Amino acid sequence: MLKRMAKDTDRILIIGGGMIGLTAAWLLAQQDIAVTLIERQTPELNWSTAAYSARVSALNANVVSRLQQFDILTDPASLQA
Repeated sequence: MLKRMAKDTDRILIIGGGMIGLTAAWLLAQQDIAVTLIERQTPELNWSTAAYSARVSALNANVVSRLQQFDILTDPASLQA
């Protein structure tokens, strides 16, 4: 991973708190860069089983490689069903 010194003036605005937006915000924050994340929907804090859906998130080999590069995913075999 590319390391650099964050400046006091570095600020990033991320629109969207999905998987990519949250991951980007987290990675930037790890570099001591101020991040503001804007999400359209209010996050659900109490999930009921009725709130689950059949939607899935697919991770291709490139995404898995990036997640490993940033030490977010350490065991890709754990993704196997």
